[in-house]
Formats: sequence, C-alpha cells, structure tokens
Amino acid sequence: MIEEKELAKKVSNATKWSVITNVVRKLIAPITNMILARLLLPEVFGVVATINMVISFAEIFSDAGFQKYIVQHEFDSEEELYKSANVAFWTNFIISLFLWLIIAVFNNSIAILVGSSGYGNQMLVAALSIPLMAFSSIQQSIFKRKFNFKDMFMPRLINCLIPLIITIPLAYITRNSWSLIIGTLISNLSDAILFTIKSDWKPKFYYDFKCLKEMFSFSIWTLLEQLSIWMTINIDIFILGRLISSHELGLYKTSITTVNQITTLITTTIIPVFFSALSRCQNNDQMFKNTFYAFQNKCSILLIPMSFGIFLYRDVVTWVFLGSNWMEASLFIGLIGLIQACTILIANFASEVYRAKGNPQVSFGVQVIYILFLIPILLIGSKFSFNVLCILRFACMVIFVIINLIVLKVKYTFKIKDMIKNMYEPFIASLIMVIFGVVIRMFVKSLILRFMTIILCIVVYFSSCMFFKNTREVLMSFYDSAKSKILHKWKKSNI
Repeated sequence: MIEEKELAKKVSNATKWSVITNVVRKLIAPITNMILARLLLPEVFGVVATINMVISFAEIFSDAGFQKYIVQHEFDSEEELYKSANVAFWTNFIISLFLWLIIAVFNNSIAILVGSSGYGNQMLVAALSIPLMAFSSIQQSIFKRKFNFKDMFMPRLINCLIPLIITIPLAYITRNSWSLIIGTLISNLSDAILFTIKSDWKPKFYYDFKCLKEMFSFSIWTLLEQLSIWMTINIDIFILGRLISSHELGLYKTSITTVNQITTLITTTIIPVFFSALSRCQNNDQMFKNTFYAFQNKCSILLIPMSFGIFLYRDVVTWVFLGSNWMEASLFIGLIGLIQACTILIANFASEVYRAKGNPQVSFGVQVIYILFLIPILLIGSKFSFNVLCILRFACMVIFVIINLIVLKVKYTFKIKDMIKNMYEPFIASLIMVIFGVVIRMFVKSLILRFMTIILCIVVYFSSCMFFKNTREVLMSFYDSAKSKILHKWKKSNI
C-alpha cells in the first residue's frame, strides 16, 4: 500500500502539472467561446448540442468503463497492467467502429429522433470522433494512474489551441455547425496521435478473454454509472430539444457550458489528481477521508466565491463571454453559477468517492434517483417561459446535491459537520464580498464599470479570508510554495 507521504509528494507534483495544463486550457476555452458566440447564432449551438448528445452516448459504450478500471485497479505488476491495457484498447476500438457504422447507416433517423431533422450528414461526420477518442483513452488512463500529468501537458496544450486556429476561422467563413464539428474532429485526431507518441505503452496485438471477463465484471457497474451520468447531463437536451425552440435550446446549453468553462479552471485541475489520490488510498479509511477533506477544503476557497460572483455579476458574465445578443440567458447563467460550488464540492466529489472505492453501483443508484426527479420537472418546466424552466432546473441541481450528501453520510460515514467546517470560512468571506458587491453595484450602472468592480470584490474576499485562521494558513501555504518555487528557478537560472 502506498505511504501517505509518498502519495502526498506524487499528488503535489501531479497537481502542479495539472494546474499548468488546465490554466492554459481554461484561459483559451472561454476566449474561443466568446468569439464563437459572436460569430454563430444560438440555433447553431442548439443543433450541435443534440449531435454531441448522441456522440457522447455512443462513447460511453465504446469506453465500456475500462478507463476507470485502469486508474483504480491494483495490479500486481506493470506487465499485468499493460496486458489489461491492450485488452481494453482493442475492445474499445472495435466497439467504437461498430457504433460509428450504426450511426452512419441511421444518421438521418437519429437526427430526426433528437430534434435536429436535416442534420444527418453532420451527425455522420461528427461520429468519427468516437473511434478517435477510443484510440487515445487508454493511454490517458495510464498517464493518470501514474500521476504522469507532466507528459500530458503538450498534447493537451495543442488540443486547446486547435479551436483558435481551426474552429474560429471556419466559423467566420461558414457561419454554421460544420465549423464546430470539424474543429472537434481535428482536436480528437490530435489527441490520438500525440498521446500515442508520448505514451510508454503502445497498443500490441494481444487479447485475453479471461482478462476481459475480469475487467468487465468491474466495469459493468462503471458502464451503467456512466450511462446514468450521461442521462443526467443530456436527458434535458433530449427532452427539451423536442419541446422548445432551437434558439432557446442554444441559450440553455450554452449557459451551462459557459459556467462550466469558468469553474472547470479549478475542477479539471483537481478532479483527475483527486480520483487518482483516492484510488491509491482506498483501503485506508482514515487516510481516504483525510484526502477527501483536504481537497474539499482547498477547492472551497476558490469555488465558493466564484459561485457567488457569477450570480452577482451574471449580467456582466453573459455580456463578456457571449455578447449582448445572449442577455436573456443571464438569469440561468447566474443560477447555474450559484449552485456550482455545492455541486462540485459535494456531488462531483462524492462521485469520485464512489468510483475510488470501487462502488460505481452507488453512483448509478444516485443518478437514477436524480433522474426520477429531473424528467417530470423538465416536462413541467418546458410548458412555461424560459426563465421558469431555468429556475426549475436550478431546483433539480439542489436536489442532486442533497442526494449525494445523504449517501456520503449514510454509506461512507462522512460527517456533514466536518464538511461544513471545511467550507464555512470561505462561505462567510464570500457573503462579505457579496454585500460589498451589491452596495457598489447600486452606484455603478455601466456594464464596463461593473466589470472593473469585480477586482474590488476579489480584493474584499481575500482580505476577509485573512480573518479566518484555517483559510489564512492555506492561502499562505500556497503563497510560500509559489514563492519557494520561483526563487528556486531564479537561483537555478543564475548558476
């Protein structure tokens, strides 16, 4: 079993490279989205949302849950790991080709089914992403398992630059959905090539049905879990795509995407390392909980004020990221932002607990319960105005957080008191920031000037954090660590 100090060292190094990678990616993604939102109409984003829903559904089956198996399972040797990787790779790739063939044959019928009649050709071309993603998924799993986020940096950097150099020029020329589809295909092709080149493990013609059976016995629940997660993420697109206009669907989906792009600057940095860290200490219950609380505490310092800030400045966020033509989406952007911290710190973190403990069936059960609430609420909401639909969708997310909180307490004996203790200091500091923001907004009416007051709110928040011992110590540890690394590099460069 891995020692706690050794794990902490690996986590620290992995987090550093994950941070570097994702800061670059998440700075570029919003810029790309800001430009595309001004070049393409909401209707285009609505159509692409339905196409991506189908592609992501197929990708669940092409992966078959093997990625999580590679990261989470305890192998006796590297040879055993690589044998399992070969079995997973060829299984994924063959299934992905079969799924693409099905979409190729029935592309027009599928397009009609999801509410995008006339877009069968786009569906056919976009589906090429399925085998491309299957080709690199196992390599990425091995990188994550070994905390080797350093070697993942360059492929991911190139991947996030492709929308800037490919998708945006195509959008300017075509002004239609083809620009987004072709950009995504080239990004996935880049991953397939670069991750294969960087990986120590390369696919070999090896197959073992006994190994497949063992992997599938674990992955069947992961597969069902991923299917249920897909439903919670996409069932609204499937239902609403048939009940509301493409314009409103574009507003709805792009609002969620926009908020996710802001908050995933933190989550995509932390979650891969978080899952790997939990997986390595899954058999040590106290160490497992300590790891969970440590990640939750540190993430809350940034996520909670970010959530409050998105809601407070929802009009500014909409104007900056999407433009004036999207202002009717500002309420939904604010509501999604407001609940985002709780969703990540409780619900998303809980999902990683279920997987790391080898209990994907628990996650599956949680998703099913949530879907039972979600479907009727969406059907009811679609009969009213767009704003009413958005408020009801916000209520669904609150329900999702509560369900996961109950499961963490009942099945895994996490204490709600300890989680509140983890987050109450950033929460109070954020409330102080919000009060300041509300007051200052009363005197500032221009969107441009309001944008500038965000800096003042950030200063107020971090100043408030200094009054809380635990939060102050965490922030100072971040500062000392960054200072130490900068001085070390400066001394090294001057030797």
